[in-house]
Amino acid sequence: MNDTGLLVIMLPTLFFMYIFLISADFTGGSRFFYGFKIYGLALSKEDKQKVMKPYKRWVRISYLIFIISILIGAFTLKDNFRTFMDIIFTIYSIFIEGLLIITYTKVKKLSQKLMKESDYKEEELPKRTITLDTRLLNEKIKIQNKFKLIFSVLLFISVLAIVYLAINYNNLPNFIPTDFSGDSTPTDFVPKNLKTVFGVEIAGFIMIILLGFITMTCIGDISSIKKEKLENSKDKILKYINKIGYSFVVITLCIEFLTNIIPIIVFNQYKFPGYTMILSILIIMGSLLNLFYSYFMLSSFKVKEKVDYSSDDSKWICGYFYFNKEDSNFIVKRRLGPGYTVNLLHKKMKALVAVILIFFIINKIL
Repeated sequence: MNDTGLLVIMLPTLFFMYIFLISADFTGGSRFFYGFKIYGLALSKEDKQKVMKPYKRWVRISYLIFIISILIGAFTLKDNFRTFMDIIFTIYSIFIEGLLIITYTKVKKLSQKLMKESDYKEEELPKRTITLDTRLLNEKIKIQNKFKLIFSVLLFISVLAIVYLAINYNNLPNFIPTDFSGDSTPTDFVPKNLKTVFGVEIAGFIMIILLGFITMTCIGDISSIKKEKLENSKDKILKYINKIGYSFVVITLCIEFLTNIIPIIVFNQYKFPGYTMILSILIIMGSLLNLFYSYFMLSSFKVKEKVDYSSDDSKWICGYFYFNKEDSNFIVKRRLGPGYTVNLLHKKMKALVAVILIFFIINKIL
């Protein structure tokens, strides 16, 4: 893919990245401010502005420099643009992470000061109550089984792709195309070896396993529903659970297309329309939006009268990383930024880490 095509693919991602960064103060709701809990504190508008203004000013300045650097690189570094992109993304990511940590630290110090000056007491959280409905539970199990079957089929297709390449390995060309012009004509090649042929395929296989694991976890965690909403909202609840599952399926299909199908087409020196990669990425982004929307809508049905383990500041690192053995939830709402994150001390993390380690080991061997 040429530099222009790469920029077109990146544009939506860069836009959403800026929206996320500039609105980081709103993503935690009224309970959190830049990842730190402020619920029950008299944090004034002036105090918030002291934190928000410098943060947003540096986000705007750094983002403008970042975009200008990308554009300059695209027009001046034809042969080394991708290497330049890796470097500039790394530098920008480190800067943003540092900025978020500094902002988080400011809010933490401000909150601790307000706690000392007031009679602040930690809110007492009521005991957790769960309302289970037999029909809802049985339907959820059926939905889980349905998506287990779908992901099994997707895994089987991925295995078939790997087997196909293994059988036809000797018939593949000695040089594998890795880059293409706008009309899908190969412009760059690498020598054929196990890593260039099977690396992307195995990565796709591992990603399907991970996405299937996450899908089952997301669907399985939906169990506690408000009693007053059970009778009239079962169909809506099931609809949103299905939407979550199908969103993951669409994302997985696109990734399988990019990592398992396209390589076979490329290795056999067939042309494919360049826009298919761009279309796949746009579909993934649309599916992610649908996924977040469905999860957000489901949250309105879930029980609120339960112990909110994730509200404990000591279990979070800078509002990003969550460590809590006591919390039975594997997926929790993020404090800083939209969406959800995982409980890194949950028992399911062992399986997740094992799959990731297997991928790196296989990649190293190849």
